[in-house]
Amino acid sequence: MKIAIAMSGGIDSSVAAYLLKRAGFDVTGFTLVLIDKNNNQHIEDAKITADLIGIEHKVLDLRTEFQKQILSYFTAEYLKGRTPNPCIKCNRTIKFGMFLFEKLKEYGEKIATGHYARIEFNAGEKKYYLMKGKDSKKDQSYFLSTLNQDQLSRIIFPISDYLKRDIIKIGNEQKFPAVQTHESNELCFIETGHYSDYIKSVSNLKMEPGEIEYIDGTKLGEHTGIINYTLGQRKGLGLTWKEPLYVIRILPDENKIIVGENEHLFSTDFIVNEFFWVDEGFKNKTKFSAEVKIRYLNPPTSAEIINNENGSVLIKFQKPVRAITPGQHAAVYFKDSVVGGGSIN
Repeated sequence: MKIAIAMSGGIDSSVAAYLLKRAGFDVTGFTLVLIDKNNNQHIEDAKITADLIGIEHKVLDLRTEFQKQILSYFTAEYLKGRTPNPCIKCNRTIKFGMFLFEKLKEYGEKIATGHYARIEFNAGEKKYYLMKGKDSKKDQSYFLSTLNQDQLSRIIFPISDYLKRDIIKIGNEQKFPAVQTHESNELCFIETGHYSDYIKSVSNLKMEPGEIEYIDGTKLGEHTGIINYTLGQRKGLGLTWKEPLYVIRILPDENKIIVGENEHLFSTDFIVNEFFWVDEGFKNKTKFSAEVKIRYLNPPTSAEIINNENGSVLIKFQKPVRAITPGQHAAVYFKDSVVGGGSIN
């Protein structure tokens, strides 16, 4: 079988490529160029790794599509007072979108990445399940929770049954350059500085100051521009109050920031207008019980999922949850299997 693997130059994709080659697959490695100010070190590391493994390496320029699908979305969401998750959208539209369906028809029957997640096929149901990875500390199923059945049928995750320490050990044994570098959890298109600096640089946006109000409407001060604030933020407000204050709401149309005490950040339900079903077996259920993650690092929380007639999904937690943030991603799980996910409204 011919397999095309995305190689970032990092340890996970490097070892994933090695494991595929060792298993006897015909492997071609691809490094994706997504931004204009590209760090060529990861391309060089991927090329060196490919040479060590003994596979062909190519560079794939997806900057135009990345700008259209991801960077524009990222900027627009912050200007609406929302907090986007560009990595999830990139997985759906770029890595497992353009890369999967358009660019690699001649290079692979399937594509592979270094994600910590599992794909299981149920022959009786003729359905693919997206499952949590073996390493619970590194599980990345959250970031893949908008993929569909067609995408899952074409994807391989070679390191899904490994622990991170095993991957590092293999990388050291093979002397891959990636083991000498540190992992990065930052956004790939923001090299330095705050995300708001990036938005200002690409949008020519002038920060308009506005009012900071307490939840009862009392004016407490001025903010420096709504894109500098996110829900739940405490630092940088410049306010004096009898108790710590946090950003409770962002109102872009009024150019206002609403603040209040920590207790006002807790709520129980929210709507997802565009829900992506990984497991469509749940799509026609009126309601069902599941677990939901509203951030990657948050533990799953018990909730009731209600399918509305207009196609949206209502998620109701059993207990109040802190800082349910518009624009962030909600991933729904049934045990270890991903049901689907979408952006919080």
